[in-house]
Amino acid sequence: MSGNSRFGSNGAIISTPLFAPLVHFYNPSALAAGLVVFAILFLGRGWMGDGTWFSLPLGFILTAFAGLTGGIFHLLTPLISSIFFLIWCHRYRRAQRADALFGFFCLLFLIGLFLGYLYIGTKSNTYIQGLAQA
Repeated sequence: MSGNSRFGSNGAIISTPLFAPLVHFYNPSALAAGLVVFAILFLGRGWMGDGTWFSLPLGFILTAFAGLTGGIFHLLTPLISSIFFLIWCHRYRRAQRADALFGFFCLLFLIGLFLGYLYIGTKSNTYIQGLAQA
């Protein structure tokens, strides 16, 4: 099996359970599921190449948007699948390169920006009430 077909089949297998809610529901979870699929595809593509300054940061940014749209499950799914992918390909040191670190810091920055907005921008008494209002 060639590299491209292996990449596509792995992305489809990993993301197939996320599309089950699309049959019954049409809400933000459908958007989050689509963002998770694209995040997994871009992260997988980025991990396979060397110095991919477009794919990896975009995959991490899509992961952040999926987490902000759908919750912690949609945030952790691409990250855990990336860890399994790196273990499967024996490319542990790939996660320490500059493009991967830049993408991960983009993810942390977007999540931190949202949490900062909740902390500063909401007029609620507690953090949990602000999170429920957002």
